[in-house]
Amino acid sequence: MDSTTERITQVQRAGIIQADAGLCMTCCECEVACSLSHDGACNPSLSRIHIEYNDFVPGAPSIVVCKQCDWPSCYYACAAKWGEPAIRIDPSSGARYIDPSLCRGCGTCLKACPLTPERKVPDRGEPAPEQRGGEKPTSEEQPPEELVPEELAPPVIAYKSAGRKRIYLKCDLCFTRPEGPACVQICPGNALTFVPAAKRR
Repeated sequence: MDSTTERITQVQRAGIIQADAGLCMTCCECEVACSLSHDGACNPSLSRIHIEYNDFVPGAPSIVVCKQCDWPSCYYACAAKWGEPAIRIDPSSGARYIDPSLCRGCGTCLKACPLTPERKVPDRGEPAPEQRGGEKPTSEEQPPEELVPEELAPPVIAYKSAGRKRIYLKCDLCFTRPEGPACVQICPGNALTFVPAAKRR
């Protein structure tokens, strides 16, 4: 067994943020706390957790956050494509996180995530035919597009722009915070709970 196979198959377990939508107050303070903790800005679009609800439709909201999969397909996909993957495993918490300094903006992790709805993900790895010196394909040659993301729930893995580059981001359980996940700490309705790996079912 080579080192790459060993790295992919032997992934330690992570904790998880459990959400109780019935206790959610839809205040979205978790989104603000998350973006502030990670990016220093009160910007819910940069949050790693999202609260989806409609004031005109009865029912509990949808809380979208990474499940820290036991078999993280985002990690395997990134490791399979790149010699030094951007998705890392924190040795202390087991959190699956994206190292922004290593992210190439290819979107492979987003495509691999089983919790991401079908959406059109730009392929950054292959230049357009006209950039390779060929002719631009006609409409008949264009591959059919997938569903457009605007109509769908936000993905577990998203991205932010850094100049002309995309840097993908996801929940990392705030593994560098001694207090634990910022969203869990601030939630006024106690709708969020952090469950360590040892106590996870």
